[in-house]
Amino acid sequence: MKFILTLVLLSLHFSGALFGKEYILDKKNYMQPAGTVIEEQMLMTIRDGKMSVVSNARVMNGVTSSVMSEAVETTIINTNKYRSLMKINHKTGSTVIEGQEMPNDIEEEPLLNVLIIFEKKEGKWTAAPEKGKLNILQKKELAELVEKENKEATMYGYKARKVGDVWGVGLPALKILLGADELTKGKATVTFKGIEKFENMECAALVVTFDVEGKEKEVDVKMKGTANVTRSLEFLLDVKVSGEMDMDMRGDVQPGVKMQVKAKAVINQEASIKVPVIDK
Repeated sequence: MKFILTLVLLSLHFSGALFGKEYILDKKNYMQPAGTVIEEQMLMTIRDGKMSVVSNARVMNGVTSSVMSEAVETTIINTNKYRSLMKINHKTGSTVIEGQEMPNDIEEEPLLNVLIIFEKKEGKWTAAPEKGKLNILQKKELAELVEKENKEATMYGYKARKVGDVWGVGLPALKILLGADELTKGKATVTFKGIEKFENMECAALVVTFDVEGKEKEVDVKMKGTANVTRSLEFLLDVKVSGEMDMDMRGDVQPGVKMQVKAKAVINQEASIKVPVIDK
């Protein structure tokens, strides 16, 4: 009995130490050490989304699926400068309505395989190709990236957090973090579930739930889901994200044509970190 009591007391001691300890999940203007190379990969899949199209009082039903994969390499040059290269940006999809396959217009990513240098000058981020010149579409895409880079937002806050903490993320921050200015309503909640190891790194285990609404042209969009996040406490970077979300899109896609799509999206993302070797 004494042995069991000792184990219980030790367990309570270590649990109390874990829940009482504070952790920093984000820092304002933080940049990983110079020479660090970050490889990020993302895959989003939508399978068998249900859709209906109403045109001239006729209702047509169908299914839609899509897959999007992306890989980006980021090299930290110094605290105010980094190099970015989008190595993969691949999209495929299919839409079948009443047994007939519809054409899918998929645009190529303008900055694919283009080395971009981001640099902070006089407190503002700027960006330019490392070599050569950009075309009109590339300049537009880069301008949007720079605009987002200069907006301040954090999912985790800059104050110390404890395991068990729960906090909300408001709409203004979500617009920046999701790159979705069209959002009109919604919020996210983050729960600090615990501490875990990932690739020999001490990480925060977090759960993010979100419920947002927006409008893309004449189409109303609703998204609701949950994501499990593993975040490196040393590099302040999400190294693994897995989640699902339900999407509901409805509205006028053409004069006299209404469409509704209900689908589930599955998202998986991982990041690998390589730090420079310093000779002693």
